[in-house]
Amino acid sequence: MKALILNASIYGHSGRYAEMIASALTDAGWDVHTLTTKGFTVETATTTLGGEPDLVVYAGGNYAGKLHDIKAFVNAAHAFTNARLVLLSVAWADPSRTEDVDKVHRANLPSDVYERTERFHARGGLAHSKVSFAHKAALTGVHAFMKATPASKRHANDQEMLDTWGTDTDFVKRDNIEPLLKALLG
Repeated sequence: MKALILNASIYGHSGRYAEMIASALTDAGWDVHTLTTKGFTVETATTTLGGEPDLVVYAGGNYAGKLHDIKAFVNAAHAFTNARLVLLSVAWADPSRTEDVDKVHRANLPSDVYERTERFHARGGLAHSKVSFAHKAALTGVHAFMKATPASKRHANDQEMLDTWGTDTDFVKRDNIEPLLKALLG
């Protein structure tokens, strides 16, 4: 069985999850190939794998409702129509906010791909020391909005972000993707 893992990590959180997934699949006997989404082509994937994959996994960050480089996953989904599709979005947001997470997944995937894809979400973190200027500007706006929201109307997640503002946080751990691994490996 061949697996293609698309790593769409910018700051490393999604990439670490992609490595964990690759390791688990390899341990289970899969032929696993991880490619970054930057510059991804179906032709390169097919050549690298020596054919079509049986499984395509995307692990990428959610930045203000946009899944990073999701087009690579969509292209793979359209090219590899017989492959099982799995998406892991990674963000600060707690996975218990399932309605919010599903809205992001639905908004980023064409309906044909959304319907075929098993979707998961895991907490990543926030590397204030590494964020780009554009992300820092966006985060500053989010921070200002959350600060202006009365404490009684803030989600616990939002309060946690306010409490840790300016520090690097990291929630990446294998336990966060156990539901995904269980779905893949039984």
